[in-house]
Order: sequence, then C-alpha cells, then structure tokens
Amino acid sequence: MFRIIMENLINNAIKFTNTGSIKIIADIEEGNTICISVNDSGIGIPKEYLDLIFEEFRQVSEGINREYQGTGLGLSISKKYVTLLGGTLSVQSQSGTGSSFFVRFPLVENFD
Repeated sequence: MFRIIMENLINNAIKFTNTGSIKIIADIEEGNTICISVNDSGIGIPKEYLDLIFEEFRQVSEGINREYQGTGLGLSISKKYVTLLGGTLSVQSQSGTGSSFFVRFPLVENFD
C-alpha cells in the first residue's frame, strides 16, 4: 500500500510539472510522526478544488476536452490506503505555483 501511495503522488507530480522541480522529503516531526512530502513546482491546484481531488473519478480538469488524462482514482486510493495504515494525507497548493502533498504516519519503534 505504501508503494502505491508514493507511486501515485510522484506520478502526479511528474505529470503536472513541465518545468521546475519535484522534491521528496522525509522528516520526523514532534509527537513521533514521520512526514513524507512530495513537492512540485507544477501547475498547482485552485483552492476551490483542493477537497474535490480526493474524491473518486474527480479531477480539476474534467470532461472530454480535459488537458490531463487519468482515471481520477490515484489520490482517492492513496487517501484510503493512508487512512488504513493509520496516517493522514493532506495537500497545500495554489494555482500556478505547484503543490505539496503530505503523508503522515505515527512512528513505530519496533518492527517485530
């Protein structure tokens, strides 16, 4: 599930970033949480669409003339998988300035 989450986020960053950069960062935050962020300098997401992108079969660009292809399932599947693994998935974005997706999981001290 973790691999699929990361593949979806990274593939979206690549798809929506024609120029600029994509950065993947892992940080340990206060409260024993690990945060993995996927940051891009791509097209960004308008504020009014930030909640919609996590719904099944929904995209910012919809209809037969949409600019970017896809099923609209990657982010909804990722959000469900993150939740099943006990974490959270959130986004910060502005149109034209890129997007940052944040996956947070509680740290596990023992892998037994």
